Amino acid sequence: MTTEIREIKSSLAKLLATENITVQFAAVETASFDVKNRVLLIPTYKDMSSQCLDLFVGHEVGHALWTPADGILEHVKDKNFHTFMNVVEDVRIERKIQAKYPGLKKQFFSAYGQLHEQDFFGIEKIETKDMLFIDRLNLKAKLGVRFEGLFNDIETDFYQRSQKTETFEQVIELAKEIYEYCKQEQEEKQQGQDQGDEQQESQDQETGEFSADAKENQGEGSGKSPVSAQKSDEGEDANEADGDETEDAAEDDDAEPTAETKVQSELPLEDMTGVASKEDGSMDGVRSITDMNSQSNAKEFAETDENMVMQYIELPKKIDFKKFIVSSETIHTELNEYWKDYSNRDSAMIEYANTFKKRNQKVINYLNKEFEMKKAAQEYAKASESKTGVINTQKLYSYKFNEDIFKKATQFPKGKDHGMVFFLDWSGSMAENMKGTMEQLVCLAMFCKKANIPFAAYAFTSEYFKNQNLPKYERQSQNYGELAFDPNFGLLELFNEKMNTKKFNKSVEMCLAISCMFDRNSAGDFRWWGLPRKYFLSGTPLNETIMFASKFVPEFKKRNNIQIVNTVFLTDGASHSMEGVFTVGTDLDLGHTKVDSNPIRSKNVIVRDKATNTQVQIKHEGYGRKDVTKGLYTFLKGVTGCNLVGFFIASGSDLRYAFDKFIADSDSETGYGDQHTEFKKKLNKEKSIVSYTSGLDELYIIKGGKTLQINDEGLKVDANPSRGQLTTAFKKMTKGKLQNRVILSKFIDKVAA
Repeated sequence: MTTEIREIKSSLAKLLATENITVQFAAVETASFDVKNRVLLIPTYKDMSSQCLDLFVGHEVGHALWTPADGILEHVKDKNFHTFMNVVEDVRIERKIQAKYPGLKKQFFSAYGQLHEQDFFGIEKIETKDMLFIDRLNLKAKLGVRFEGLFNDIETDFYQRSQKTETFEQVIELAKEIYEYCKQEQEEKQQGQDQGDEQQESQDQETGEFSADAKENQGEGSGKSPVSAQKSDEGEDANEADGDETEDAAEDDDAEPTAETKVQSELPLEDMTGVASKEDGSMDGVRSITDMNSQSNAKEFAETDENMVMQYIELPKKIDFKKFIVSSETIHTELNEYWKDYSNRDSAMIEYANTFKKRNQKVINYLNKEFEMKKAAQEYAKASESKTGVINTQKLYSYKFNEDIFKKATQFPKGKDHGMVFFLDWSGSMAENMKGTMEQLVCLAMFCKKANIPFAAYAFTSEYFKNQNLPKYERQSQNYGELAFDPNFGLLELFNEKMNTKKFNKSVEMCLAISCMFDRNSAGDFRWWGLPRKYFLSGTPLNETIMFASKFVPEFKKRNNIQIVNTVFLTDGASHSMEGVFTVGTDLDLGHTKVDSNPIRSKNVIVRDKATNTQVQIKHEGYGRKDVTKGLYTFLKGVTGCNLVGFFIASGSDLRYAFDKFIADSDSETGYGDQHTEFKKKLNKEKSIVSYTSGLDELYIIKGGKTLQINDEGLKVDANPSRGQLTTAFKKMTKGKLQNRVILSKFIDKVAA
């Protein structure tokens, strides 16, 4: 079974259950259901058709929905009766699951046909007349019209009752009646066999012809299947009404079938028909051979190699955001304290920020106007007219020949409210791009403020909490199987939607001052002020940020009462490795917490969120960490339903990496070299290229370094220009301003829609 099929069928199981049931494929031989936690554990089946997989999953879901665990435990000690209970309960839950979901009927019928061809029930060499009723009932219920064994009147009544059982109590009652009936049935079979043995022994004594060869051949003629109207060689019915006919004596092998072994043709008759024999030959009970064989053979489909089965990572049920986010107030306080020795601190920051705002305000106003126009156009395009029921007096004269004399009203649907959450890479490799990136971010914040769009921005880092001497994983839930964040993972809050004008301006000043510290050519003395150690650029916990966003974005959406959140990731490289998953939690009272990072790098990982029933398989293709990130983006999309946008800031060798990872098409008729040349030309001209292969809705590849910084050029014209020259120059200047603010400009159409 491929991992893709496992994903599909796991989703099928949740659909069938119509509840928040967790379906997990594991390296186990048999399925089980945790009633308390609602976890359905299913073996990882190998070499199995899609129909059979539907059957097994549907069957187990039926048990999960309708079979009480305490009821099973109550009767598990009597293993013989337990097989009877299994058969009757299987009839009930399979009938109910197929009635609830009729589409499964075809799958069940086809699957049981396939399983029978593989002798799944172990009946290939057993005739119908040698079977106890419980086995004939089991085959009839599962094989349907393909089983042509006969029932007497009592058995027909049992069968009809099995088709009408609704409660587990009714199942137990019927199973007990069938159990007593089969005991009597077996006694009659045994008596007939004993009489036959006595007659044969008498004949042998008279003739002296009994030999080992004859004994060996006495069981011949039993290899007739009770399926598809099989007849005996003599033409008699394959199933005698009274069940008195038995085979001749079987071999002297008294091996008892177990749940771990298949029925073999050389087993004695009493074992094939369900009698358990003691060493002294007395009967110990009866059991369903077909039930035992099916459970045993089902284990042969189970994959027990741990390396071949799925490993699961759960999104934490709850994340305490305050433990991971460094608030803007904290940042302002700590930086002001660190810069306290610079007397011109405030004035320098305010002056630089005001200059920046003035330089960008016209563009912000222009883009805001464009935004309002496009939003209005979208609403107008979706407008509709409706009659008001009020007569239009100007049309009243035409009432005799015109029915449309009523006033009409134009309905403008309210556009969807958007919000934006921005995650900025605070890694060391961003140093040369930080000034330009931060300037773009400030422009975006100014636009959102102007357009009244809820907006928040965070820088993800692994440095702030690094030297806090906190207990490892102290900020996390530590539940078994849940994602373990990097213990040093944190988010620096740059902007949030609740900021008043004063706090907003303070954040703008801080962000611009910090940006200049990464550019020695920047004006202002504050470029030399430096940053506290915990604000240094760090590693790249991008994957942790994506998982964090899976919980944060829905909360942001809820508290701002918006319909769509545009979630933006801005980075210049790949994420560093995720920490892993908790494998030993404190709830196990082992005194410590163990984190296993291996599943993150496994080829068979499923990340899932129980709250939304979202799960995504992490596919490792080539360089694994990039593929983990791609899978997590898909997961974030599934959990939140947000618009996902990324900006990959590339310069130098990163441009080649971005092309190889996100643009190059090996299936294209155009050669690699020609594709790369076209890529560079387009990037130089348009400043950005969009890719749709990263797991994001859109990934914009933009040039970094000086290209990213906002450097506006004035109107360039010759002396005494004509009107046409002025128009061209103005358009060129406006286009250049927008291209210099590539991050901001890309969002206008998206948010307006």
